[in-house]
Amino acid sequence: MGTSSAQTGQNKIVEGEGWRGFRIGATREELIKELGQPDSNSNERWLQWKKQRSIHCLMDDERGAFELRFDQCFKGETLAGIEIGSPLRKALTVYGEPTSQESRGSAKKLIWASKGILIWFGEDKVTQIVVVPKKN
Repeated sequence: MGTSSAQTGQNKIVEGEGWRGFRIGATREELIKELGQPDSNSNERWLQWKKQRSIHCLMDDERGAFELRFDQCFKGETLAGIEIGSPLRKALTVYGEPTSQESRGSAKKLIWASKGILIWFGEDKVTQIVVVPKKN
């Protein structure tokens, strides 16, 4: 049995915006309404739903959610078709030259600021997708 386009669209991460109600600027209350109570190890600055959905975010009272992270077990992809496990060369092909990049041991962090996406790579494969506010 195939997956309908409506089902597929449910797990699309929109660069610079988020995924469903897990979006840039969302308040703590909006996130809880959308996702349920966060994991018990969450705090004022860090909300986690890792057990259920493999997602977490940084928050502050002024900006709301400002860094949305999608980890290894998240089943979805960006609008550009990048998902956990995608090769580095595919990300470079679809997003172009990154605004900045940094290496930390064997891990690489590439940021495409104008697109609102930061991606962590390990062994040249996507290990984490992070949605951030777009910068022009």
